Amino acid sequence: MQTLARLLILLPLLCGLNSWGQILSGKGFIPDPDGYRSDDPPPAQRPSPAAGQTIKDCADCPEMVVLPAGSFEMGSNENWDERPVHRVNVPSFLIGKTEVTQGQWKAVMGSNPSFFNTCGDDCPVEQVSWYDAQEFVRRLSQRTGKQYRLPSEAEWEYAARAGSSTKWSFGDSESQLGDHAWYRDNSKAWFGQAKTQRVAQKRPNAFGLYDMHGNVWEWVQDCWHNNHVGAPTEGSAWTTGCNGDYWVLRGGAWFSNPAFLRSAYRIRGTPDGRDSSNGLRLALSTNTPPLPTAAAGTGSSSVADAAQRSAAAARAAAAGSGTGSSSVSDAAQRSAAAARAAAAAGVGAVGVGAVGVGAAGASKSDSAAAATARSGPIADPRTSPKVIYFDYNSSEIKPEGIELIDAHARFLNANKTRQVSLEGHTEERSGSSEFSLALGQKRAEAVRTRMRMLGVTDIQMEAVSFGKEKPAAAGNDDAAHAKNRRTEINYAR
Repeated sequence: MQTLARLLILLPLLCGLNSWGQILSGKGFIPDPDGYRSDDPPPAQRPSPAAGQTIKDCADCPEMVVLPAGSFEMGSNENWDERPVHRVNVPSFLIGKTEVTQGQWKAVMGSNPSFFNTCGDDCPVEQVSWYDAQEFVRRLSQRTGKQYRLPSEAEWEYAARAGSSTKWSFGDSESQLGDHAWYRDNSKAWFGQAKTQRVAQKRPNAFGLYDMHGNVWEWVQDCWHNNHVGAPTEGSAWTTGCNGDYWVLRGGAWFSNPAFLRSAYRIRGTPDGRDSSNGLRLALSTNTPPLPTAAAGTGSSSVADAAQRSAAAARAAAAGSGTGSSSVSDAAQRSAAAARAAAAAGVGAVGVGAVGVGAAGASKSDSAAAATARSGPIADPRTSPKVIYFDYNSSEIKPEGIELIDAHARFLNANKTRQVSLEGHTEERSGSSEFSLALGQKRAEAVRTRMRMLGVTDIQMEAVSFGKEKPAAAGNDDAAHAKNRRTEINYAR
């Protein structure tokens, strides 16, 4: 009996634990979902996963494959925008084994935007914009505590080539393409109507990745550049010096010609564009620490959340600026790029504290700017100005507009039952009715995004556009035009 008692006392020590309480509680004994015990090293100090290993953070999460670090020749000489061919050194990272599926999208977003929504949960999600992809990444990151992101364009091509230097990952023979990809010649269904197909039905490439060629185009993190001149050589996303307000898609789709499925082939799309051929695949950096918690009072559950909202604010403020085109101004472009890079890295965004204020930008982090914006005068809906004015063909918020928006945001935060309609307007010379309505919507969305960043809920706001249907001033002089370029903040009764 005494021997048994001594054994019971010594058992925790023999297990490397401090007490029976630790055994009963499971602390240090029962592994977490990643297979680690609570007394194992923290995530930042754990060894990187081995190449070829697969990781899945939750039942509905995409399965991620660890790719080894390596170098490859990016680009080709077949098209001008794929030149020059250049060597890129890519660190080890994780990428989705398949494209994000409709089932995975629904589990995170609660809805299914896909055109082919009867295809099933195992078909790739489509009709998602670059902005939609960023929101999916943000929500999944919050849900899992991991810093999910889109792959860089270099990471994507490295993953697609899987060690090859040929047109497609399997070689140069077009006759073999049908074994590896869904594209124009084999995606027929529904009595001859082409459509997307369930993921992972074709042969994987040498990295074990499915549908890198075909099925849906995949958004990457990079904005569009007309060629590879000056591209990063260490595998990072290229988000500065962009040629217009476009982002890159890779891989080809269910209706694409074989040439469009080449590993080096690239196209561009507007970041708000949705199409039945546009989807996404996720990436993760190896050995990345969990998402940090935001400081008290920032109104965000994570720094990445704040950075993501700031990126959205910068994009919305930048969209539609310029003279008669959809390209963004250089200053707003740099601000949006900084926010995107910060959001992807899971850290506070730099240079976007005051959205669209000019080339100088702002030097504060987004969370600091948001905290500053929460202090100051509160608008009185009965007497305060309610109109934010814009420059010609622009949805970039001016500094004085930011101050006005922030004052109304403070009022709405203090009065959660109050609601506003944000009404975007344009002037007579803005172009077609379609262009005017789109520009008015961008102006209204810019204001809503700024308010959302400061904590106002979507339930309290709606953004609508009247285009040039409701001018505030008649006449064809500059003063009248200036009064018509506006977003009105109208409170519900």
